[in-house]
Amino acid sequence: MTTLIAAFPDHGTAQAALEQLARAGVAREELFLEHERDRISAMHDRVPEQRESVLGSLGRVFGDLVQANVDPRTADPVSEALQRGGSVLIARVHAARADAFAEQLRAAGAFNVASYAAAGAH
Repeated sequence: MTTLIAAFPDHGTAQAALEQLARAGVAREELFLEHERDRISAMHDRVPEQRESVLGSLGRVFGDLVQANVDPRTADPVSEALQRGGSVLIARVHAARADAFAEQLRAAGAFNVASYAAAGAH
């Protein structure tokens, strides 16, 4: 499996991209959408010792997926998208179709798409 992370300017565009991936054969349980800007912003208002990582604050499923096999530098575009009111779509897809799905996400309006092979894969 490959994990795709796509940042979108708004929730509607991200939701439409999620639906496109589902119609293209990606299982719904492999698609995750995060758009809770207020929760992310509140995290930054805490005192430093109470702050969570951006990835850790994105929800259990989302955070676990990302932390398991994604370079932490991905946090910057994810955080930026959410802080600007955008949405982030995570899709776990079969590696053989990852490039096609990534291109589909770009065509659907993603302004940033990152692709990561499963942890431990070579």
